[in-house]
This record gives sequence, structure tokens and C-alpha cells, in this order.
Amino acid sequence: MSKQAAEQNPELQADRIDLRAGAIDVVEAENVTISQGGAYHIVADDVSIAQGAAGSVQADTLILRDAVSLASRSTVVSAESSTLGTVIGDDVYLNDVRAGLIVADRIQADRNSSVILLSREVHGNVETVLDTRGAALAGIAAGVAVGLVLFAGSLLTRRA
Repeated sequence: MSKQAAEQNPELQADRIDLRAGAIDVVEAENVTISQGGAYHIVADDVSIAQGAAGSVQADTLILRDAVSLASRSTVVSAESSTLGTVIGDDVYLNDVRAGLIVADRIQADRNSSVILLSREVHGNVETVLDTRGAALAGIAAGVAVGLVLFAGSLLTRRA
């Protein structure tokens, strides 16, 4: 999906949008289905993307199959064989997904990897660099380190 292709179709509003092998900049609708195409920004109740891409998605329900999404905010997210930048949702179901940041109340996962995972409940197999406990410990460690540096700096400036 090129920016030039999306500029030719800048914005579309409708009850239902079915985009096949095309690109669009902004989509607002109740139901959006994209197949082998893409959109830069989607706002909808229900979004389904198969072999496509989206820059940002805001939806109640988001379904991704062999797709790419940079930023997603949905109540329910279901993704399979996809790559996700940031996912924020209440219920997130992932199968063979690679993600940067996942924030969710509940995650059901199988064969996934993420850089940062923050969730109350995780069911299944997720490889992550930094989970909820690790993020809390990293935050505490960073706070202590900054505090010690500032404290040492104040001691050195008093003596000078």
C-alpha cells in the first residue's frame, strides 16, 4: 500500500465497506472488510483484515488473518499469523502472532512472541521480553537508579 494510492482515495464513510486489493486513507463505518488491501486509519464497530494492512484501527471487534496493524484499540481482538505493533484490548486472542506491545485484560495465546506484554490474565504460550512483573521491576529499578544519581549529584554540588 503506497501513500500515493491512499491519497487517490482519501476518505470513505459508509455503513459497510468491503475493500479488495485497494488502499484508502481514512475509513469510518459500522463494518469494514479488507482483503489484500490496506487503510491508514480505520474507525468502525467491526473490522476484518485478511492479507492486508492498517496503520491504526479503533473498533469494537478486530479480526486479523495474515495481516499487519501498527496500532489497534479494540474491545475484542482476534489475530492469526499476523504482525502487530501495539494492541490494546479487553479480550485478545492470538495465534502465531508477532507483536511489539500487548496491553489487555485477558489474553488467550498460542505460539506468539511480544516485546512487552501487560495483562491481568494470560492463558497459553507467549514468549515475551518484558511481562507485567518485569515491567514493574524495571520501573522500580529505573526509579531507584535515577534517585541515586540525583542524590549523588546533590551531594557533589554541596561540597563544591
